[in-house]
Amino acid sequence: MTNNKKMKVLLEGFKTFLTENTLHVQKQGYGGLSIEDSEGNEITLGMIVKALLGAGKTGFAPEKGIEAIKHAVAEGHHDGGRGGIEFWDADVFEGYGVDSEQAIKIYAAANNMTIEVEETAEYGNEDYG
Repeated sequence: MTNNKKMKVLLEGFKTFLTENTLHVQKQGYGGLSIEDSEGNEITLGMIVKALLGAGKTGFAPEKGIEAIKHAVAEGHHDGGRGGIEFWDADVFEGYGVDSEQAIKIYAAANNMTIEVEETAEYGNEDYG
């Protein structure tokens, strides 16, 4: 294989790596976020915050907020019977001072992912068929 072909194969592999390691983020009405990985799996803000807390990452909320989240998780607050921090509404995280954009950036960096911000969803124009 020539050097030119080797470089082409490397570049194609790198392009595939980048597209396979992407977070697709779409802002929605009322402050909501839709986050998916490249395979279309939903990733909630709660999953991101839980992963960051588990990895000891900070910088996405004030230290007081992070400690309060840890306490709330330990006490089972906000679960509403749904099973944990992964299912908290985005506005609950806002109450703890979580900067969702910063949390997503830190999570993506820690997981070697790129972020693709998609057009904001418009409400009222959906076709529910």
